[in-house]
Amino acid sequence: MTILRPYGVLLLAGLVLFGTGCDSGGDDEPRDAERILGTWTVSDVSDADGSQQATFAQNVNRMTVVFNADATFRLTVDAVDDAGDQTLDGPYSLNEALKKLTVTATLSGQPVQLAFDYAFRNETTLALSASSVLINPLLGTNLAGTVTLTLTKS
Repeated sequence: MTILRPYGVLLLAGLVLFGTGCDSGGDDEPRDAERILGTWTVSDVSDADGSQQATFAQNVNRMTVVFNADATFRLTVDAVDDAGDQTLDGPYSLNEALKKLTVTATLSGQPVQLAFDYAFRNETTLALSASSVLINPLLGTNLAGTVTLTLTKS
């Protein structure tokens, strides 16, 4: 029995090391700060009354946002009426624990922080939600309640 004891210790140590090396606890999953990087296009707009995409499409041809690795963003709105085209740039931050995205844009010469709740629905779909009080002045809309912008990664 005394001969088996050292081997038992080695076997136990090997199992512990193997178990640690084969951890499937999700450490390989990319963090939200990595997942958000890239170009996203608004594919749906909804509010308290449901999808408003048809109404949104009457005014906007395309709306994209690019999130860069240096924590800056660029929002580009291609409006149906070219006079409504706009581009907003600025820094952004993510609070992964609270699932909050905050962007700072300059509107009418003043820096304005816009805070969104966010949720990744999958690797190519991101939902941003905020109060219509914040969204309406930005988009020139009359949406109600909580507004959800669904973005698809390009």
